[in-house]
Amino acid sequence: MVSSNPISMISALSLGPMPELVQREMGDRALNRVFRTSGLTGDLLYTREGFIPQPALVRFFDAIAKEAGERWVLGPWVDAIQISDYGLWGDWVLSARTLRAGLLRGCNSIQLHGTRDTLSLLTQSGKAEFSYTFASAATRGYGELAIGGAAALVSYCRAYLGPHWRPDQIDLNIPNLTHVDLERLETWFGCRIGRSKTCIRLIFRQDLLSVRQKHWRPNAITYEDVIRDRLDNHPATLTDQIRDIVRRNLPSGMTSIEDVARALGTSVRTLQHRLRTDGESYRSIVKTVRIERAKELLQGGDLSITAIAFELGYEHAPHFTRMFNEEVGVPPSRFPSKTP
Repeated sequence: MVSSNPISMISALSLGPMPELVQREMGDRALNRVFRTSGLTGDLLYTREGFIPQPALVRFFDAIAKEAGERWVLGPWVDAIQISDYGLWGDWVLSARTLRAGLLRGCNSIQLHGTRDTLSLLTQSGKAEFSYTFASAATRGYGELAIGGAAALVSYCRAYLGPHWRPDQIDLNIPNLTHVDLERLETWFGCRIGRSKTCIRLIFRQDLLSVRQKHWRPNAITYEDVIRDRLDNHPATLTDQIRDIVRRNLPSGMTSIEDVARALGTSVRTLQHRLRTDGESYRSIVKTVRIERAKELLQGGDLSITAIAFELGYEHAPHFTRMFNEEVGVPPSRFPSKTP
């Protein structure tokens, strides 16, 4: 009987550096066997766009271990697994001001990385517990993926706490861990390893959640950018295509109808005619995109009003402030931001 539950999907970026490491350490033939065993295609060595079935990711890591003839083959490579390699989603969750804000970004958006996975942050008795649950944790061979997941969580925190930080304890939901397994894992991770029935869990001091990222800088990545990137919403209509081009070109100021017509490979006259046929106005499309993007950046809370004005193509911030006030009814400084 086929289950009606959808298959859990996960970003192809979750493969991390492992295809390249297998190719370098074991050779092309071994890598091809690993891809074939897992049901993944070899082009993932060159491009990591889109999502892959999470059970295939489990089989991929397990096949590496079998190819190497060694259990916990990911152990020596835990420091090579970096959440910063997870594309725009990784960039966004690592760009908050404090560790708490960064972890909450991940908790609130994890379905943009693993469609049925969960990520949570709990605090009690002076301790913080940062936990990840893979939807495919019951899949045979899951243990190797669990090690990779723990390494990714550690790298997540290190972006805020420094490259040499280690949690007080890591709990792993890997069945039948022996004392020898625990000792080897403790050597690789540099901290105590415990057993968990349900999830991968980092345990560390609660006060570290307030630590500010040392080299934090404002940036223009928003949650909506991540949605567009991960859901791969290709523009379907002419209006959507124009909106997409204008949004991308706002910082450069290349948003004239001539610029967009050139990008679409058509003439201004033809573009205007098609818009009139659809009952659309180019000027209103640009204005709508600017307002939407302004709201996204203001809700992100990282950029100053002046920086946002420049991101929207304004040379002078007062021009942006006046436009926003006229269209939205409140000045940008009073528009509510989201948290974190």
